[in-house]
Amino acid sequence: MSTGLQDTLRLSKQLLLSGSVGFPDAAMRFLLALNTAEVEAWMHLALVARLMKEDHTAARFARFVLNRDSKHAQAKQMLQATKDAGPSLDARSTPQGRYLLIRAWNAGFWSDVDHVLGCLLLASLTNRTPVIHWGPDSRYGGTPERSAWDNFFEPVSTLTVHDLAAQKLACFPPKWNHENISGPSINRFNGKHSRTSYLSLLNRPEPVVVADFFVPLAGVFFYLRPDHPDFDSHPQTILRRTLIEQVRPLPQHRAAAAEFTGRHFGNGPVLAVHVRGTDKTDEDPTANEWNQRFTMIADQSLKNGLVKSLFLMTDTAAAQDKWRKLFGDALICSPAQVSQGTTALHFTPGLDGAALGREILVDSLIATHADRFVGMASSNVARMISLLKPWAPDTIGLLGEDVLNMPNPMLSDPRIAFAGRNEPE
Repeated sequence: MSTGLQDTLRLSKQLLLSGSVGFPDAAMRFLLALNTAEVEAWMHLALVARLMKEDHTAARFARFVLNRDSKHAQAKQMLQATKDAGPSLDARSTPQGRYLLIRAWNAGFWSDVDHVLGCLLLASLTNRTPVIHWGPDSRYGGTPERSAWDNFFEPVSTLTVHDLAAQKLACFPPKWNHENISGPSINRFNGKHSRTSYLSLLNRPEPVVVADFFVPLAGVFFYLRPDHPDFDSHPQTILRRTLIEQVRPLPQHRAAAAEFTGRHFGNGPVLAVHVRGTDKTDEDPTANEWNQRFTMIADQSLKNGLVKSLFLMTDTAAAQDKWRKLFGDALICSPAQVSQGTTALHFTPGLDGAALGREILVDSLIATHADRFVGMASSNVARMISLLKPWAPDTIGLLGEDVLNMPNPMLSDPRIAFAGRNEPE
C-alpha cells in the first residue's frame, strides 16, 4: 500500500473518530472510483453512514465489505450494531414544513447549477422542499432581496428565502438564522461550520437546512435508500433528468437562442465547439492540447463536408482571433463577452454578472441547436451541453479526463487551506 494511500486512510480514520465526515466520504468514493483499497473504502463509508444515522446504508456498505472479505471483523460488528439499533426516529418522517435552502456555490455558472442539481436530489432524499437563493454571494447578479437564479431559470418551488425568514425557523448549520439566510456568505471555506458536508444535512431536525458548500449529485446517490425511486438508476441518468425537468431556462433565453440560430445556422450542418482558455489551462494542464485537437477536428469536419459551419463558444479573445484566422467565414460567434487576458470572466471585477450568466446560458442553448458538439470533459459548460440534448453517440465528443464525475476530496481536506479566504483561489 502506497504512502499516499496510507496517509489518506489514516486521516479519514482520524476525522471519523472526531465525527467529521466530509473528507472521509469524498476520499473513499475517490478510491472506489479508482478501484483501489475497496475493502477499506467501503468500511470507512459504512462508518460515515453510521455516524449520519443512516443505518440501512451502513449495513449495505458493510455487506459490500464482507463480499470482498468474509472474515472482516469490523464489518460483522457493523452489521450487528445496525441490527441491534432497531428502528430509529427518522426526521424525514416528520410532517411537512421542512426546507432545503440552496445557496450559490459561487463558482462558474454551470458549476453553480451542478451544485443545485445535487441539492435537488438531496431535497428528494430528505423529503424537504427546495428553495433556491443565489444571493449576494452569487457571481451572477444576486442580492439579499433577489435571487440571481430568477434571472435565468424558472423557480423550483413556490417559496423564496424571504418566506422562510418570515417564519423565523431554526436553521442548520447554526451559523445561519432567519436574519442572515438571505445575506452574504458566512465561513464557506474557513472558520466555524465551514465546508459543511451534504451528509450533515441528511437527518437534521431543524426545519431549515442550508446548503452553501458543494453538493455532488453522485455523492448523494451513494446514500439513496432502496425505497427511493432513483435507487437503481445511474447518477448520469438522474443528472440529465433533473437538469431537463427541474432546471428550466426562462422563455426569453430559449427565444434568444432560437433567434440566433435562425439567423446563423441556415447554411447546413453546424459543429459547435467549446474552447476554454483563461484559468482552465491552470486547472487542467491538458487544456491547450485539447484545444489544439479541436481545431484539427473542426478543420477535418469542414474539409470532409461533415459540417458547413462552426459555432465557437469561448471565454477568451485569443481563441476567437485564432479561429477567425483559421476558418474565416465558416466561423460563427455570438456577441458574448470574452476575456482579454487569463482571468476567467466570472472572476473579473466590474462585469455585469446577470448579463454574463445570460450569455453563458444562451450560448449553451445555441450549442444544442448544432448538429455536432465537441468540448472538454473537464469543463462544466461542455458537460451541461452534453446533457441538455439527447445527442446521438457519433455526434458528440467530450475529450480528456472526465474529472467532473470524480469525487473531489481536496475541497474537504483539512490539510488544505484556502488562502485565508472564504472562497477558493
